[in-house]
Amino acid sequence: MAKAGQVKFTNVIVYVLIGLLIVGLAGFGIGGFSTSVRAVGSVGDQDITVDDYVRALQSEIDSFSRITGTRLSAADAVSYGFDRQALERLLLQAAVDNEAANLGLSLGDERVLAALQAMEAFQGVDGRFDRDSYDFVLERSGLSHAEFDEIVRREQTRSIIRSSIAGGFRPSNSFLNDQIESHLNTRDFRWVSIGSRDLPEPVPSPTAADLRAHYDDNPERFTDPEMRDVTYVWLTPEMISGSIEVDEGSVRAEYDARADEYDIPPRRAVDRLVFPSMEEARSAMERFDAGDIGFIGLLEERRVALEDAELGVVGRSDLAAAAADLLFGSSDTGLFGPVESELGPAIFRVNAVLEGRFTPFEDAKAELTEELALELARDRIADSIESHEDLLAGGATLEELASETELRLDRIRLGPESDEGIAERAEFRAAVASLSEDDFPELANLADGGVFAVRLDGVVPPALRPFDEAKEDVSDAWVDHRLAELLRGHAEDILNGLKSGKGFAELGFEPNVEEETGRLSYIADAPPGMVEDVFGLKVGEAAVVGEGQEVGLVLLDSVNRVDLDGEAARSLRDALGRQFAASTGDDVFRLYSEFLQRDAGIRIDHAIIESIHTQLY
Repeated sequence: MAKAGQVKFTNVIVYVLIGLLIVGLAGFGIGGFSTSVRAVGSVGDQDITVDDYVRALQSEIDSFSRITGTRLSAADAVSYGFDRQALERLLLQAAVDNEAANLGLSLGDERVLAALQAMEAFQGVDGRFDRDSYDFVLERSGLSHAEFDEIVRREQTRSIIRSSIAGGFRPSNSFLNDQIESHLNTRDFRWVSIGSRDLPEPVPSPTAADLRAHYDDNPERFTDPEMRDVTYVWLTPEMISGSIEVDEGSVRAEYDARADEYDIPPRRAVDRLVFPSMEEARSAMERFDAGDIGFIGLLEERRVALEDAELGVVGRSDLAAAAADLLFGSSDTGLFGPVESELGPAIFRVNAVLEGRFTPFEDAKAELTEELALELARDRIADSIESHEDLLAGGATLEELASETELRLDRIRLGPESDEGIAERAEFRAAVASLSEDDFPELANLADGGVFAVRLDGVVPPALRPFDEAKEDVSDAWVDHRLAELLRGHAEDILNGLKSGKGFAELGFEPNVEEETGRLSYIADAPPGMVEDVFGLKVGEAAVVGEGQEVGLVLLDSVNRVDLDGEAARSLRDALGRQFAASTGDDVFRLYSEFLQRDAGIRIDHAIIESIHTQLY
């Protein structure tokens, strides 16, 4: 199990050292910092340098970007707390480095070299260490070979310490068996859904006394929420874009600038497998044509991961001339080659054919004109903000502001259900919620480039509707409540019948039969929570399931126990064991590092960190 923990820690090493170093400080669009201070903090005798901190922050941003597909600015990253995460990770690393120095523990040059050669980022198509790739990464990161070797040495040393501290944790067999049975045991059961049609008698009509009692017992159901009467002015780009003229020259220039959107050349979604020689490539293709092996098999033989073979969507210019002619000379998918590529003899797999698309200027003109008009409208609104604010600061009312500017005046009674016009804007609702009647209107921004200002005219507090006004709603609520009671009661009667030895048929039901149902199984039209409830029953036990007007009855017939020595159980046992070892190891190592930090002492220069943030913005 020690190995599992070490692998996870090494993944962090590769992620930080390779993914970040390629981008380096240039990821923020800067080349350095105007500060002579080199450290943002320390643990014991180990400093955390400015560059360390910037790279760690970049790491958090890269991780977020890969997951979401959205690129964050440094300011957004700080607002989301990624700076704290980066600093915590650096403090952990510094604490371990400090302890390693105290212990005199360091990795030898041979181990560092082996670690470098094992990094996939530095391997060529033949799976061997590629010096050119190594030099390229270091050049882009601005590190010398000695500096990078030292980083690897420290990371590998940390990994050794981690393995000694956090490795070897194993869950007990009884724990694993319980987890395996919980995940893989299945149930056979029968169930029925009970609806209003199954009731012996229909739901009675409520009496006046019933309605009055239900109204008195549930006042919250018949209380109108707080409402806010507000007057506001607002202006959005859509409101004025129609009156803005856009000259055709600007539209034409925009069309030309976005030519890649309107003149899309043919493309192919392609995988590529490179061979050392044309003879080997031809042999592989012949075996494929004979049906002896598939493309995945060829990848496995060459020890190439599918993601490393993926080129993605490419155009002619992305390929060597011979390969481009071959792939773009056909509209078929499948394997092509062998053919010379920029990396040598290769076989290509075309997964999809994307035809070219051209949109003439006349077809794109209306859309582009509308977009440019909106952009000009945003600019006009932005340019007018200062004058609007000056008017408000000078004491102008919203009514006066609307009469002197393009801003439009309106009023609304805003409540939880309001969702029309400006009421659907989150910025507006938040502003109204925070207002008091003593507040003066202030100009605020809308997400689409618009602006608004709002004044609170009055608050209508929550109020219980008079009984006569709410009578129809009270009647509907009473019927729903009474129906739920009757269904639950009828289900309890059927349950008692089953307990007395009667079958579903004797009780007038033809049950649904479910076999080998797992915890995560979905059963259409079943009462909510039924499968979860089934796993809490003993064999032969029945129970009422569901709630409200969706109730039913379930009877557990048998528990199908998984073979603890079977393949499925062994696979899950291994996965659970790795997960337990990694999770427990992580927790223990974090506690250990926190102890080291307290023992060695932490220093953090928040002023320097804030200075870095300011320069990154």
